[in-house]
Amino acid sequence: NHTDSVNFEKIYKIVKKYGFIDYDTREWKNDSLKIGIIGTTTHFNYRTKKGKKLLKLMIKEYKKGRVDDVAMKHFLWHVNGRGREIGDLDNKTIEEVILELESEN
Repeated sequence: NHTDSVNFEKIYKIVKKYGFIDYDTREWKNDSLKIGIIGTTTHFNYRTKKGKKLLKLMIKEYKKGRVDDVAMKHFLWHVNGRGREIGDLDNKTIEEVILELESEN
């Protein structure tokens, strides 16, 4: 839908320019905006062309050390359809899940 499309482009540009928001240590005028971006990042359709583009960027951010393990597990949990408990990657490591996702694309 249009709102997701607009939000996606804005969030993609922010993450590309500044890194994943958790990593951004700047003083924010409005912390709820920062938290909103983090929350919204997890709710796109990662099977679409645009979704795969953001997924690649998030993996790149993780590999650069700009996404911590807790945030990446939560992100991947959303990408993989929200399994049992938050952050549950079906007994796989983050690296194993990333390898599977990269081989799919």
